[in-house]
Amino acid sequence: MDDILRTGPLLQQLAALILRHAPSAGTRQTLIPSLQLMHATDVAEPLESVYKPSICVVAQGAKAATLSSETYHYDPSTYLVTSVELPINGRITGASPEHPFLGIKLSFDPGTILEIVKEMDDSSLIPGETSLGITVAQTSRNLLEAIVRLIQLLDAPQDIPVLSPLVIREILYRVLQSDQGAHLHQFSPSSAAMRTGLLKPSK
Repeated sequence: MDDILRTGPLLQQLAALILRHAPSAGTRQTLIPSLQLMHATDVAEPLESVYKPSICVVAQGAKAATLSSETYHYDPSTYLVTSVELPINGRITGASPEHPFLGIKLSFDPGTILEIVKEMDDSSLIPGETSLGITVAQTSRNLLEAIVRLIQLLDAPQDIPVLSPLVIREILYRVLQSDQGAHLHQFSPSSAAMRTGLLKPSK
């Protein structure tokens, strides 16, 4: 309940921003190349597509992503992270004309993750066992604040080239600060190379 109270106003602000820039149903590519806005007025049949490394955040409604036999459910209290390209069946599970599904998908470069991790110098980010490259994490206030600021840049296109890379970097930093930070780090280029023997750890 406390988490809902803390993030509720931000989720409402995020939903309003998505509605303003994506007023009709569908997926809309924005002026920020890595950012898509999603608006749906009803639930949908599963649709298979290849998810690139990305963060999917829901402002309103709910969605499910299935990889093999595992299904990951996410809504305004949680978000989905995919760390590598994956063939995923995505399905909107919560939407109606009165209460549409509203969400964003933000793609990212795994190399940026490595750069941020080097600056963080956080031992908790040491990769553990290899996972499937997909996970769900709790949505935090800090993450939502950064996402809201990113979408607000759509109202100031002249600021996008300079400011959007900085805000995206902050968003990735907030994800790395979460309980799933090590999961995201394990698929950065250096971690993947070490696991496959292409890169040896420094002595």
